Amino acid sequence: MAQTPPPARVLIYSATAGFRHDSIPTAIAALKAKGNAINVEFDSTEDKTRFTVENLSQYDALLFLSTTGESTVDILDNAHPSTSMLPAEWHVRDEMSVQRSDYRA
Repeated sequence: MAQTPPPARVLIYSATAGFRHDSIPTAIAALKAKGNAINVEFDSTEDKTRFTVENLSQYDALLFLSTTGESTVDILDNAHPSTSMLPAEWHVRDEMSVQRSDYRA
């Protein structure tokens, strides 16, 4: 019988500055609930001090969930296909939207 590989570890980062989606806690809970079924272990944080080489080395991936503002991601290894096209410093600007009225109304 084939053995199940150890789960992939993913860090969810959901800090916001300004507008905050009400769906963030629901999305985190849904991802964590689905983790066993897809063999992924999710941790979540809004603490940017957790972005250290030592801490991030325990994760297979980062998931930026509805973050706001601009951040700089230092690409330490661009040999992987998922990062090969990125510059050494990747300036990321997330969703920008202005709602003048409730579009659900």
